[in-house]
Amino acid sequence: MRLPRWVSQLDPRVRATIGILLLLLILVLLYPFKTTFVPAWPIRVTNQERAPVSRINITEHWQYALLEDAAQEETQKTDDDGRVSFPARSIRANLLQRVWAAVTRMKEGAPGTKRLPPASIVIWGSKDHETTVAVCETSEAPPTELIVRSLR
Repeated sequence: MRLPRWVSQLDPRVRATIGILLLLLILVLLYPFKTTFVPAWPIRVTNQERAPVSRINITEHWQYALLEDAAQEETQKTDDDGRVSFPARSIRANLLQRVWAAVTRMKEGAPGTKRLPPASIVIWGSKDHETTVAVCETSEAPPTELIVRSLR
C-alpha cells in the first residue's frame, strides 16, 4: 500500500507522531470502558412493626437498556435479620459500540432511548406477606430498607 504523496513528503518525526496519535485514537475507541449502572444494593426487609422478615425471596432485575436487549436477574433469600445484598451491576463496552447502539436505538425508537430505571427488586414467595416491588432510579441511591405488609 502506497502512502499519498503529501504524506510521504512529511518529516519522518511528524509521520511517526501522526501514526502514534492514530494508534492511540483507535485504542481509545476500542477499549471496553466499564460503566456501573446499578450500585451495590444492600437491603433489609421488615414488616410494618419493623421486625425483620427472614427467608423471603428477593429477585433483583437489571438491564443497561442502551446495550442489552434483555434484562437479567438474580434471586436470593433474606437471612435471619431480613438482610440480603446484591453486588453492583456493570457493563463493559467500547465507545464505538456505545455510539452505534445509541444511534440504532434512536432510529428504532427502542427502550434504550427512554430513561428506564436500571434495576428493580421484587420481594415475593411468602404466603404471610404481600409481594412488594422497589425501583432503583438512575439519579438516586436505591432504597435500603423495604417494608412488606403482612397478610395475616
